[in-house]
Amino acid sequence: MTKKKVAARPATLKLTPQTILGKDGASKRKRVLTAHVASAPASLIQAYQDFTVGKGSNFLRSLLTHSDMESAWRALHRHKKTSDYAMRLFREIVFIEQRSRRPVVYRRTDVREQRRKIARQAQTLADAIEEGPLDRLTFEYFPTEAIAANGLPDRGQLSKLERGWQAHDLLREWPPLTTVLRELADRALELADEAMKEHRIVERASQNKKTDRRLYFVRALAAYIREEFGSPLYGTVASITSAILNESLSSAHIARLVKKPKAN
Repeated sequence: MTKKKVAARPATLKLTPQTILGKDGASKRKRVLTAHVASAPASLIQAYQDFTVGKGSNFLRSLLTHSDMESAWRALHRHKKTSDYAMRLFREIVFIEQRSRRPVVYRRTDVREQRRKIARQAQTLADAIEEGPLDRLTFEYFPTEAIAANGLPDRGQLSKLERGWQAHDLLREWPPLTTVLRELADRALELADEAMKEHRIVERASQNKKTDRRLYFVRALAAYIREEFGSPLYGTVASITSAILNESLSSAHIARLVKKPKAN
């Protein structure tokens, strides 16, 4: 007896919250944020849903959904100085959180010497390549993909002369690499002079990594908020710390951490 052939089933497309169809029928990634605090900035909600934020998306979700952030976003909105305050703050939080994992602390004298060393090395390199085959305009050292991102995709197929014409169509003046290196040396020396005036964020690391991390995070975040929003907003710092580090701290506790004397 001959078995009846059964047509193969078409592959099933599993639709997820990360995949939707745009108006043109093209597949576009999309996240669905089912709930968020009422005061959450619309720009951050959109950024989360549209995948325009890569690194730190889990932190962004916490900042948008954590109950403590309701009052925090309201306070930040009242004290904002720029229209993009929310995205700027989010990026700073991601940076601070990464640094807080290994809050390496140097003496300010060590920082000053390190910057002086950078200045010496930059100057030495500039002197070494000057008038030699590596002494070229800076566009010669731009990665092909970086030039392509600025609208010049065919650079790899051009001659050296054609690349020069193309680069100067993009930007009228390109400094020599030696000039950039000497600018770097000058800036490093300026920062070396400023090193002894900089405030320390944390003391030398203790044996308690969790404590060190919290201290670094709180102080760095408080410094940023004071500078960008013109007010300490300790309650807001406490709310963000709760959302990111999952540590419940009061405004008074934040104030004590921030004002605690710092080592030189």
